[in-house]
Amino acid sequence: LWRNVCTPGDVSSTFPFCDSTTLTHDERASDLVGRLTLEEKQSLLGNTALAVPRLGLPPYQWWSEGLHGPLEPCVSVSVDVDVDNSTGGKNVTTKCPTSFPAPSAMASAFNDTLYRLAGSVTGIEGRSVSNARLIHDHTIGDGLTYWA
Repeated sequence: LWRNVCTPGDVSSTFPFCDSTTLTHDERASDLVGRLTLEEKQSLLGNTALAVPRLGLPPYQWWSEGLHGPLEPCVSVSVDVDVDNSTGGKNVTTKCPTSFPAPSAMASAFNDTLYRLAGSVTGIEGRSVSNARLIHDHTIGDGLTYWA
């Protein structure tokens, strides 16, 4: 999602919060929050966080539902492999995220391992769908912060 933040050449890379070699996570977070104005902090409180261009922070969508797994659309990916040339040189693969049963049904299993595995799958698939997206439009479901 934030592929350019803290990368060489990005405006954010000049700030201490990007220094992962000498600062702890707490120090980096304190530095970032200390640089935000009150208005910028306020703009980050809703589910659609606005960009902070002067710090190199892009907008972010906090509303991704994961109650049944990632609430994401199926993703189609074109690959330049086509053995018989039937698709014009493209091989299209479509993958859809797992949809888990209703939480009340899963809860009746009384199985902590099941809950952890479902959470792990939601995280892995959510990241995979995000990485496969060509465009992040910051609408509901576009972020990597899942609630359940």
